[in-house]
Amino acid sequence: MEEVSSGSILALPEECIAKFISMTSPADACRLPLVSTAVKSAVDSDLTWDQFLPSGYQIIFGSTSAIPFSSKKDLNFRMCVHPSYWTSAALNMCRLSEVAKLLKVWWLEIKGVIDAKMLTPTTRYGAHFVYRLGDDSYETQEEPVVRRDGWMGIEMGDFFSDIGDNGVVEMYLKQVTNPLPERGLIIKGIELRPKDQE
Repeated sequence: MEEVSSGSILALPEECIAKFISMTSPADACRLPLVSTAVKSAVDSDLTWDQFLPSGYQIIFGSTSAIPFSSKKDLNFRMCVHPSYWTSAALNMCRLSEVAKLLKVWWLEIKGVIDAKMLTPTTRYGAHFVYRLGDDSYETQEEPVVRRDGWMGIEMGDFFSDIGDNGVVEMYLKQVTNPLPERGLIIKGIELRPKDQE
């Protein structure tokens, strides 16, 4: 066990150390226990990892989480995008600060989840996959609708919201039969719109 002098930063309360760590990055936080095992408890703290989660994640997941997790650190890792297949991209034409860009995969599986509380009861919704094609992407087999904002959309399907406040709605987009690798796809997200407003 490491000895901690009274003038050391490690003599501070764990909450303070966690606050300092949360001002770094997830990668830095993961490396810190290699430097000092005394900070491991603060590194694993929910106080640290809560700062690394995207703003509004509580609204997205609600009280019924679609991603099971044991801690905020675990949730961060489960939400991470694998760097070998995806990268983040900043686009001026998007109100989001970053979107996901596909680097290269031979299979594509995208999952969207929303808490049922966020939906209007007894309403039919259409689920729309919203994307753009990068310069190095292949054309899709489906015929997309080009939107006024410059993005393209494909309706994945529709569903009737009748499960009340409990549970989640899950949406899947899969491409597993294409012999060529998928690349260059820029994803804005999956939008849900009431069918009577489309």
